Amino acid sequence: MAYLLLFDIDGTLLRTGNASRRAFSRAFERVTKKKKDFTKLDLGGRTDHEIIEDVLAKTGIPEEERDYKTRLILSELPDLLKEELEREPEENKYVCPGVERFLRLIKNRYRRSANPNDPLILYGILTGNIRRTAEIKLRYFNLLRYFNLDIGAYGDDAKSRAELVDIAIGRAIHYAVRKWFSLAYRSTIFDKVILFGDTPRDVACARETGTTSVVFPTGRYSKEELKQANPDFLFNSFEELCEQENLEKILSKKKKENEIPERFI
Repeated sequence: MAYLLLFDIDGTLLRTGNASRRAFSRAFERVTKKKKDFTKLDLGGRTDHEIIEDVLAKTGIPEEERDYKTRLILSELPDLLKEELEREPEENKYVCPGVERFLRLIKNRYRRSANPNDPLILYGILTGNIRRTAEIKLRYFNLLRYFNLDIGAYGDDAKSRAELVDIAIGRAIHYAVRKWFSLAYRSTIFDKVILFGDTPRDVACARETGTTSVVFPTGRYSKEELKQANPDFLFNSFEELCEQENLEKILSKKKKENEIPERFI
């Protein structure tokens, strides 16, 4: 059995307060000369590219200029994010409960086994952040040591979050076959792909791509709001997933056939 675990960043692994949103506001103003307060916008579960293009459209930027200006804004984000992370009060920026404990737990299972019947767990990032800002956030909170950023997908890979899932799976398969040649004799398709997130959009993305959703009310959405999105699993934090019984639950549950999108059948 081979499993792929894909982690969202903001609200799932960590919280940055309003640092990211202020960086967006400053980058947007620097490029467009227009003020926009991103701290009041709903950014959860969207790609950076999608967010900026949407705001550009709503502020009257001509369609033919949007792609170019989106790329300019994205290029400004990393340095501004570093500045804003330093400015953010300490109490507003932190690693979400249980995250490091859970990452250490799965890291201990992330190794080649001599037994071809043993499960293989690969894990990576699935985020709307562009890769450079994803790396900055993970490094700032000392989480980068747990991840190989070549396994995953980022907001500069595609505009749609659902597209990112396909990209991440492809990269993980490529990495696994290169790293563990024996996997080529077992399977080049993961038995289960699990998306970890904190928004209803993460649940919708999992449903659209035929993957399993595991969400936590550690971001801007309450447990009740997430429950209404009908995720496969809803936990209070990663602390609960460190319990062997809960970890085995998310690894064992299979999707019903009618839950799989046509493009996966």
